[in-house]
Amino acid sequence: MNTLKVIKDKEFPTDESTLEIRETSRGVFINENRLVPLLFASNCGIHELPGGGIEAGEDRLAGLVREVLEEAGGEIKIIQELGQIVEYRSQINRKQISYCYFGTIKQVAVPQYTEEELRDGTTLEWLPIDEAISKVRSDQSADYEGSFIKERDLFLLELVNQTLIAN
Repeated sequence: MNTLKVIKDKEFPTDESTLEIRETSRGVFINENRLVPLLFASNCGIHELPGGGIEAGEDRLAGLVREVLEEAGGEIKIIQELGQIVEYRSQINRKQISYCYFGTIKQVAVPQYTEEELRDGTTLEWLPIDEAISKVRSDQSADYEGSFIKERDLFLLELVNQTLIAN
């Protein structure tokens, strides 16, 4: 999978063997009304796309299907593999690789949030992609990881808006 973007908070690291590696899958999905699901963590002040960590024994797509069902209550159909975004988070000594996709979504269930998502005040919003971009762009999270989420998800939303949905 090609690398779309590398995000880092400083020139880091010189030796990747010391990093915790976290693999995730996420995507930009649109429903029949051309709305995009975004999770809003009110306690952190950030919006993010559905997706998350790939669990042991899962492949990228199985992890994505599970995460989107849990977080957005939706069944997805992948239309296009977009590429990967690599994040170097120096403060937590992590390299995170997000495998990114575009597709459609049909809401079939109520989201099932984790305890952490519930503590963060997570809710699901369905927005036109322009409004989703505006919300992510205007987020003012002081959270360290929130800055990575904002840059990553804003990039993905703008990419999809410019190259796929606009056509």
